[in-house]
Formats: sequence, C-alpha cells, structure tokens
Amino acid sequence: MTEAIASSWTTATVREVERYGESYVKLRLEVADRTDHVPGQHYVIRLRAPDGYTAQRSYSIASDPADPLIELMVECLPRGEVTGFLHDVVEVGDVLEARGPIGRWFVWGGKVPSICVAGGSGVVPFISMLRYARRLGTESALKIVASAQTRERLPYADELEEYGAFIALTRENH
Repeated sequence: MTEAIASSWTTATVREVERYGESYVKLRLEVADRTDHVPGQHYVIRLRAPDGYTAQRSYSIASDPADPLIELMVECLPRGEVTGFLHDVVEVGDVLEARGPIGRWFVWGGKVPSICVAGGSGVVPFISMLRYARRLGTESALKIVASAQTRERLPYADELEEYGAFIALTRENH
C-alpha cells in the first residue's frame, strides 16, 4: 500500500451522524476528489464562520481504505470550538472543509506484526487498522490494547471486544 498524502482543501459532505451520549459523535463523510488513506492517517476538518473566522482540528480515520466513506469518531471536548459544533450541530447533508489524508509516522500497511496501545479516543486509528486487517486476512499481525475510564468512554468498544483486544477499564470492572 502506498502512502497517501493530500495537499489541498476539499469538501466533505456529511452522509451519516451518530451521537454517543455527551462524549462522542461518529461522522461518515463523502470526500470530494478523495485519495485513499493508509490506516493510521487523519483528516483536518476546518469550520468557517460567516465573518471569515476559521477553526480546524485533526481527527483520526476509523474506516478501512476500501470504504467509500471516511469515518471519523470525534470526542467532544469542553469548550471545543470544532468538536462542540461537530457533536451538537452538524447534520446529514452539511458540507465541511476537509484536508487529508495526512500522516506518515503512525501508519500500518497491514502485514508487519504490530502492537497498538492507546486509551480513549486514541483507539480510533486502530479501528482503521483492524478493519483493513480483516479485509486482508492479516488479523493475527495486529494486537490491540485499549484503556478507558468506562466502557461508555471507549469508542468502538464492541468492535474491539469482538476482535479480541485487551480492554482495561479504570473505573469499572471488565
């Protein structure tokens, strides 16, 4: 798999929105002029106010490169300009500014045996890797360790558990 690097801003149309309590929102985006990503890369989402003010943040990609949509899981942070909008306001059909895929340091090509360790929303790029490994039939090359305070605070907990990831919760028994 060759490394994908995007160089310019484009548009991303929101095709699906799924909110998970007060903490997370899953967005599935149709990206114009899309370049396939490598598992572990991210997109930058930029919001633009009517007065021209902009704010942007990076979000890891959760989807397999073969998925026709880009899936992002956004953790809503207190007083977050971008995360608050994406969690509370964005709707299906909205058009966002996007740039991606970006990133070279934390990518996985699907074959090299790897151990992934993260907590909370840090597991999102592992989901892209997991989905890619499933498609390639190389699941045995990927081991995942995930931690969160509670199961509710762990994005993709069901998918991680089904895969056999080691899950450590610090505020409840698992």
